[in-house]
Amino acid sequence: MCPPSFDLFEALPSVGSSGGVIIIWKSSLFHGNLIFQNFYAISVEFFSKHNDAHWIITNIYAPCTYTGKREFLYWFSNIQMPDSINWLVVGDFNLCRSPDDRNRLGGDLSEMLLFNEAISSGGQVELPLKGRRFTWSNKQQSPLLERLDWFLTSACWTLSYPNTVVYPLINETSDHVPCVINISTSIPKHFLFCFENYWLEHSDFYSVVEQSWSAPTNVSDVAKVVSAKFKNLKSDPQKLEKVTLQLKDYHC
Repeated sequence: MCPPSFDLFEALPSVGSSGGVIIIWKSSLFHGNLIFQNFYAISVEFFSKHNDAHWIITNIYAPCTYTGKREFLYWFSNIQMPDSINWLVVGDFNLCRSPDDRNRLGGDLSEMLLFNEAISSGGQVELPLKGRRFTWSNKQQSPLLERLDWFLTSACWTLSYPNTVVYPLINETSDHVPCVINISTSIPKHFLFCFENYWLEHSDFYSVVEQSWSAPTNVSDVAKVVSAKFKNLKSDPQKLEKVTLQLKDYHC
């Protein structure tokens, strides 16, 4: 149930207990037009009534069968997403992008490859999901967990709304985790890590770096491993604070 202020919608009916998507909006804030609909998705173009902003949202529910997934990927890989349009593509794709998107070994590697190729061919950018690794569970005692829900944008969106992040909500009944997309045009300022050359002179410096670099990363992709290791070096405030104070005392 939605609040009464959400008074307009476009929907794709479900088939039995699966499928079905809906886009709901406030007519007092946005003017929406249905511009596309097929078995997998609906697309609505929105125009703000308060400024000249407009964008497209595509809501997806992809098939879960082998043949259905292949047909969906063929369609999805041929989507033409102009660089000049702010476009959000969200929903249940029933696909993983890598083996890391499962809590168990398995998954169809060819499907993952085709999915990544489809995203790449459309020039789409994945929005980061904060605070959760998986978005679906089979709800068993020893559950299978997977990342099946994805949030993608056009290249233009990353320039118009550079601080767009996806946050998971509390999952009470569904086998999927509900998520909210936070959209902002400003980029928050982060702590800037500055390397001091005199740190190299301290006897404990190399041991602290080695310990941080050797910390587990819980990822298998080589590029992600290297990235995670550098984040470990920057995001261990207790060690860095301790070493920084020691080194400043030593330098003085």
